[in-house]
Amino acid sequence: MRYAGAYDVAELGALVLDWRDGRPGYLADIADVDIEYADRDSFVINKEGNAIAVNAHRESGVNVLEVMAGLQQAYAELQVGPLARASLSIEQVYDETVYIYRSLQMLGSNLMLGILLAVLLRPDADYLPEGNRNLVFAFIQPPPGMNLDHVEKEMGRVIARAWSPTWQVSRHR
Repeated sequence: MRYAGAYDVAELGALVLDWRDGRPGYLADIADVDIEYADRDSFVINKEGNAIAVNAHRESGVNVLEVMAGLQQAYAELQVGPLARASLSIEQVYDETVYIYRSLQMLGSNLMLGILLAVLLRPDADYLPEGNRNLVFAFIQPPPGMNLDHVEKEMGRVIARAWSPTWQVSRHR
């Protein structure tokens, strides 16, 4: 049985499995408890030679950008320190932060493009009454977080109420 955890080998050997005739039965009585290296069940070939893969798996709720910054710092220290002294090398082959930074950059550029288009393509406000026209645009746009369907229904009700006398008159004609 393979076990990886916080217990020492001696502690595992002294583990009581069962009591018989008032005496404890220890794990060491029925099994050999020692430390052995795990058998290699996979291999990595990199640039036509054997290599050792060191993986970092993401955990839920962890800031990937901070973790990768720490890993890259450790990578740089290993490369100039112990690995250089042993004539070994290390190579990072995957970095998830590249995609995160590209996505953030694309989000920023799309946001700026959207703002630019909104400013350039907004309609003339000449048909509005004189005064503070910005106030009118503030009323046209729904408040942040408000459902647009709800706003459309409310606007429809207001318009219907305002025009209903006209509709009633035109029906009787």
